[in-house]
Amino acid sequence: MRHRLALRGVATLAALVVTVSTAGCASSAPSSGAPKGFVPAYLTGSVTLADSHVQPVGGSHLRIRLYDVSRKDAPPALLAEQLMDNPRRFPAVFSLCHDAREVRPGQEWELDGGYYVDGELRYMQRLHLDGSDIRDKPALILSPVGQQPTTP
Repeated sequence: MRHRLALRGVATLAALVVTVSTAGCASSAPSSGAPKGFVPAYLTGSVTLADSHVQPVGGSHLRIRLYDVSRKDAPPALLAEQLMDNPRRFPAVFSLCHDAREVRPGQEWELDGGYYVDGELRYMQRLHLDGSDIRDKPALILSPVGQQPTTP
């Protein structure tokens, strides 16, 4: 008898999970006029440190982010991010996967690179990109924190 009740409870729980999961799919499905799915595109480039004598150390990581900064009335929108734990050497190559539909002519982007040691930001650069150079292979040259050159 207990075994039957346990099986009935499992069957009820499974039916509830299926109902909830399919309801979530139905509400998040795109409308017929909206583009469907993620269209992958890649922005590849390199990262190096302005201090060429500095070598990567254990407990370090690189963080590269691509932002859409087109809207002046809204905060930047994060399009892609890559984290590299304990990079072996510089220059390090990155490849940011983003949705190709998010990159349109007339927009502006920002590539943000940071090198952290034991969780502390030591080097960084923010590079402004426009429609003509978003497909190039940008080279980030990270400067010590507090000594960043300004980029247009």
